[in-house]
Amino acid sequence: MAKIDDEKDSSMSKDPQPKATMEKPHRSNRFSRAFVSKIATPFRRLVSSNPRAESHTGSSAAVVSGEWVFVSAVNGYVPHSREIAPLIEEQTEQIFLNIQAALRDGGASMSDIVRVRYVLKDGSEWRDCWPVLRKWLGNVRPAFSVIQAGLLDEQVRIEIEVTAKRNGVGYGDIGGI
Repeated sequence: MAKIDDEKDSSMSKDPQPKATMEKPHRSNRFSRAFVSKIATPFRRLVSSNPRAESHTGSSAAVVSGEWVFVSAVNGYVPHSREIAPLIEEQTEQIFLNIQAALRDGGASMSDIVRVRYVLKDGSEWRDCWPVLRKWLGNVRPAFSVIQAGLLDEQVRIEIEVTAKRNGVGYGDIGGI
């Protein structure tokens, strides 16, 4: 590591904390940690819906990173209860209500969704979901994939995961959050 000569640059001794600016850093410290981290690190925030469960799994309901919002797989449970509808259509409707809340907490909306991943316990129920999907995403038309897989909870018939890009928000802009 290069030694900074305080006599040659007295401004360094007055303010020991380097400023994150676009100005050229001191010649012997061109890649100061503050300079790089302020420029290269995007805004990141966690969105929580069930802190207790999330602490056990080391996860979040959603993560906001710059202009992106990544919503974890969501099931059809009514928040803060153990209630879940028996039909896949009803579960799908509740899932979109839950996703809408997570996106709102992340500074996005349903119209910002760019990617959806559907995971169904029974692939033969896929068509039963279509009316609900059209209702919520018919005008958005995001990219999607459908996967049939075993789900951990016997009552859960479908889980949905989304990625959204917050319109008008760039790196470093916290979008009023």
